[in-house]
Amino acid sequence: MKNKDEEIRKLVMEITNNQINDNNPPVTRKTFERLKSEGFSEDEAKTMISEIVWAEVYVVVKESKPFNLERFSAALESLPETPWDED
Repeated sequence: MKNKDEEIRKLVMEITNNQINDNNPPVTRKTFERLKSEGFSEDEAKTMISEIVWAEVYVVVKESKPFNLERFSAALESLPETPWDED
């Protein structure tokens, strides 16, 4: 299971990097730049963003819901807090 978890982490980080590099959706790069300007390292910023990417992928795959840019954007804009921090 550990290898599978590592594969998933790598895939999610690849998605995160692609979104930042391709500026698609733009909110991902905007969030990356904002987090860096707030003092987070590139790795820290990417890790935080990848958690949001993973949460959205989970909803799409496990709950069979379509990608929701509004929900995704709101979660990114809340960083470094996450929606699940409120629990």
